[in-house]
Amino acid sequence: MRDLELAEVGDVSGRSLPRLQCHIGLGTLSWARHGAARVVGLDFSAPAVDIARGLARDLGLGRDRAAFVGAEVYDAATAVPDPSYDIVCTGVGALCRLPDIGRWAETAASLVAPGGPVPLRVPSAHRCPRRRDRLADHVRLLRP
Repeated sequence: MRDLELAEVGDVSGRSLPRLQCHIGLGTLSWARHGAARVVGLDFSAPAVDIARGLARDLGLGRDRAAFVGAEVYDAATAVPDPSYDIVCTGVGALCRLPDIGRWAETAASLVAPGGPVPLRVPSAHRCPRRRDRLADHVRLLRP
């Protein structure tokens, strides 16, 4: 977890959040370790989700505190266990790999409770050169 992410989101104590495109769950588990009451990681890779579940077990976090689901990110609204969350997160650079960023933004917005944030870090141009402008268009959709 980067200091910038912690500063942007603020105190997560007692809050719930899914982390979309979580891969093996390290970022998701970091939010739990920073006090989030419930975290849910979502990734399309079944092997990555299995690793994330194992890491949660190793940390002594039950499914009520840290759950991981395998699904395409666009199906997150029906794949995650709760209908809404206090905060919706994703990792740096995760949006670069998506064919439809607008659809991702709609998915993320559908999961966040009214007034909740969807913090994003747009990667620098050298990490995501073809998507930089399109990402900037959708960041506005996710900020009140």
